[in-house]
Amino acid sequence: MFKIKPAYSIGPFGDDKMVADAARDVWLQRIGNVGHDQPGAKIFKLV
Repeated sequence: MFKIKPAYSIGPFGDDKMVADAARDVWLQRIGNVGHDQPGAKIFKLV
């Protein structure tokens, strides 16, 4: 099950949280936005 946890590292936009599933050894963290005219579009890293 995914849980919100402190991030392993601070993202480029200062994000300090990640969504992680320890049972599957995966995590997701926001690393950016797409363009200035699309504030709702975000870029995530899945590891």
